Amino acid sequence: MPNVVVKNRSQVFGYYDHNMLVMSEKVSDHLPKTKKYHPKQRLWYIRAKEVLISSGSIERPLVFGNNDTPGVMLSSAAKEYLKVYGVLVGKNPLVFTNNDSGYETAIEFKKNGINPIILDSRVNPQSEIINEAINLGINIKFSYVVVAAQGYKKVNSADIAKISDNKKQLGTVENIKCDCICVSGFWTPTIHLASQSGNKTKFKEEIDAFVPGTSKQNETTLGAANGIFTLEETLKDSFTAGQDLSKKITNNDNKISFPNVVEKKSSQHDKFWCVPLPEGKNYKRFLDFQNDVAVSDIEIALKEGYQSIEHVKRYTTLGMATDQGKTSNLNGLQLVSDIENKVVPAVGHTTFRPPYTPISIGAIVGREVGKHSKPTRKSPMHSWHEKNNAVFVDAGVWLRPRYYKQGNETLFEASKREAKNVRTNVGVCDVTTLGKIDIKGPDAAELLNRVYTNAWLKLPVGKARYGVMLREDGIVMDDGTTTRISENHYHMTTTTAQAANVLSHLEYYLQLVWPELNVNVVSTTEQWAGAAIAGPKSRKLLEKLFPNNDVSNEGLPFMGYMESDLFGVKARIFRISFSGELAYEVNVESDNGNFMWEKIIELGKEFQVQPYGTEALSTLRIEMGHVAGSELDGRTIPYDTSLDGLVSKKKDFIGKRSLNREAFTSEDRQKIVGVVPLDKKTSIPEGSHLVKDAKAPLPNKKLGHISASCWSVEHDNPFSLAILKDGKNMIGEKLFVMSPLKNKVIPVEIVSSHYVDPKGERVRS
Repeated sequence: MPNVVVKNRSQVFGYYDHNMLVMSEKVSDHLPKTKKYHPKQRLWYIRAKEVLISSGSIERPLVFGNNDTPGVMLSSAAKEYLKVYGVLVGKNPLVFTNNDSGYETAIEFKKNGINPIILDSRVNPQSEIINEAINLGINIKFSYVVVAAQGYKKVNSADIAKISDNKKQLGTVENIKCDCICVSGFWTPTIHLASQSGNKTKFKEEIDAFVPGTSKQNETTLGAANGIFTLEETLKDSFTAGQDLSKKITNNDNKISFPNVVEKKSSQHDKFWCVPLPEGKNYKRFLDFQNDVAVSDIEIALKEGYQSIEHVKRYTTLGMATDQGKTSNLNGLQLVSDIENKVVPAVGHTTFRPPYTPISIGAIVGREVGKHSKPTRKSPMHSWHEKNNAVFVDAGVWLRPRYYKQGNETLFEASKREAKNVRTNVGVCDVTTLGKIDIKGPDAAELLNRVYTNAWLKLPVGKARYGVMLREDGIVMDDGTTTRISENHYHMTTTTAQAANVLSHLEYYLQLVWPELNVNVVSTTEQWAGAAIAGPKSRKLLEKLFPNNDVSNEGLPFMGYMESDLFGVKARIFRISFSGELAYEVNVESDNGNFMWEKIIELGKEFQVQPYGTEALSTLRIEMGHVAGSELDGRTIPYDTSLDGLVSKKKDFIGKRSLNREAFTSEDRQKIVGVVPLDKKTSIPEGSHLVKDAKAPLPNKKLGHISASCWSVEHDNPFSLAILKDGKNMIGEKLFVMSPLKNKVIPVEIVSSHYVDPKGERVRS
């Protein structure tokens, strides 16, 4: 029919409100070759007026000792391997069943020249298929069970025994050879999707399983999923449902007769699924093969007082994760009901959660939906940046302006203009994304003293301090500035990338290592909008913004802090600089972030204020020799990055002992230096190697690497930071930069990493 679409290799795995279904389609997983950009899988969202669920049923395992040994499998799986794939699962199979389905597998074995043995837990069942098996000469043992599978890496034999009529006593245990055990414990309707739709389930005594009850949405469950296991009944049920649905949608009451069916009649299954333990044995009997939940786990849970089936599930992980109760649920429910002397409906059943079957994370999150493919955080000033031609870059989970394009400017031209304006006038940068952590408590100073390498106990109120955190192995984890707001209140700033890690670091030590410290830490990153104002005219702009405050060098000295009022808005002012220029950071509550930004732009016009992005920010910090993520890359210690002045000799801190390791105290360790090309023209690629002799045979001995590069607007030439072996003693030396990826060899000179304002006079002016 033209209006019918059949989706092969597709699986509906979730049923949600308003008749919405989610389906995973395997687009190219099965193809040996695919076109470029051809998706492996595709996610479908389906809104339906009416839904028919025909999800079938799953064969139920039988529970016995060592039933997780390789070679134990469902009998239906063994039959499918044989009939569909032409694969023989064993040459000496044992079929263990409590119903007629196991006989179908045994007959299939026999027809293919294999002699199986059938163990049937029933006393004397009678049916056409049993007679067929007898006539084929198949060895059948009635009232027999598998007590335990034997074998190390695979099944090589089975302990079997006769079982009493009440299924509680075992006869003499004997061992028989086999190479696989095919089990059939009857069939469980696959009601997961129906249950997800809000359908209330009911217990059907004839099949000892739950089936869908009253539908909550426009949904109908058919066939085996509805507990109907014969072909005749399934066809009748399906035709009736199809006709009712057709009448409902089209008002057409045409009825079609369903075909006559000739099928073998089955006998009643045995209401038995768990083999008791023989005396003196303690075999593991698994209920949930996905989560390794054994019978003993359920027994312990009930002894511990977990009576509710949902509590049992949480205690044992029964029916969780990839299983979702498919094979384990009813055996588990039956066991609980037997122990508690309840009927199964009184026990209830666990909740079935989507996805019904496992699907790849990539299918869900890897859809081509632009910025919606992952969560993206935006600062309160984001709309202003967009309106002013900002080009954005991903910074962690944030979007930050990389540069502000004017006309046909390139990235290089725009960032050079922005950085130069900071050096000559004043620039403003959105620093909302920096991690912010509020630290409060009488032991806050002690906490900072332990996590930072420098001293913090005597930091005055209203002052900020730059600090470095180490990992336990002595490697620099993060740097940042922390300000003392009041006696027991500190405001910590971290890098954008490490914000979450630093918070976790503090929480870990407070909870597990130093629980005696009375300190609370909480992320306030999104509570404060921040703007960095930098440049020689920044103080003049600050005076316009805060006319009632003394922001002079005396009133607000370097690393000072004050609270103020920005035209009716509460504001925090920090005098800190990462640009090598006189600079400040202003924080306001996030809701007022855009107001603050627009005021800065408005009042800064007379001082030629310009916004600058991360590219210019990087240029400014490289020029002043300030280290960042590319230098603090998980390989450097404070001494490598000229931060040794921050390492206290008098106090203890995290990572201190590791700094005394032989490798860390070596005189020729790699240290941070500056690198300038001899021609003052050639840009140096980041990641390039520094070598003594450019013509030396490969592998050419590496002396260090370029960590960050920029075009210095101060000196109008390329400048780079590098981590170089014995770096401080190499200043003045001539080396070569080699970049195989760029196919470049550049003669360079090693200089100080402090390329701009080495004495720090500008930031303190």
